[in-house]
Amino acid sequence: MRLLSEVIRLLEDRLAESTVSELAVSVPYTGVMLDGSSLGVCYTVTEGRDKNRSPPPGEAKGSSALELAKLALAPTGIESSIGVATLNAGVELPEGAVEGDPLDFLTLSPEDRVCVLGSFPDRYLEVIRESAGELWILERPQKLGHGLLPDWAVEVILPQCTILIATGSTIPNKTLERSLELASDARERVVVGASVPLLPEPFAKRGVTILAGVQFTDPTSAFRVVMEGGGTADLRPYSRKRLIRLRA
Repeated sequence: MRLLSEVIRLLEDRLAESTVSELAVSVPYTGVMLDGSSLGVCYTVTEGRDKNRSPPPGEAKGSSALELAKLALAPTGIESSIGVATLNAGVELPEGAVEGDPLDFLTLSPEDRVCVLGSFPDRYLEVIRESAGELWILERPQKLGHGLLPDWAVEVILPQCTILIATGSTIPNKTLERSLELASDARERVVVGASVPLLPEPFAKRGVTILAGVQFTDPTSAFRVVMEGGGTADLRPYSRKRLIRLRA
């Protein structure tokens, strides 16, 4: 919660001057368009759904971006997703950001014990399995399958890992900060995904070494993809992966 509060504070001036043009709550992503040109997305968390959603469906257009962004602090999933998507729409690409995948900037060895929080592409998991000595994948209980551990296993697993890779879904579901604390001895702490606000300061002070998100090159087309339930691969033609190393 402190992390999201800091992100809101850092973006407060810009968001106070912006208006919500469009909002789409879909699966897997929620999208928010500000001022008709700036798009932010966030993984849609459906846990903790309330029958009285905020803002009420159909009433978001024209509202204050800052007020929508404050929903990132909500204890309910959809509101939190809307808030984080709004924050992402308000972020400007930081100086020093480059195009690339986090694994291109990591050196893995057989001595490494890697923990991945959330859904990560299989092709990346295979690279990790081939290079690292141990790989643990933690997911929410309702998504568990063969080879996956429940997310509450962080208390046991994260203090052992040398590399933590947290996907962007850990931001709206409020599990990232505790995970970073538990993995304080890890030499690399990576936060990656379209849900990630590319705002270095609050992540760097919590020990994140690599921050990776997206920049939309065609926000209008990307928003249409979100509206129609498209995923990461569907957004790829309209976005670029951006990454910033926060600590060597």
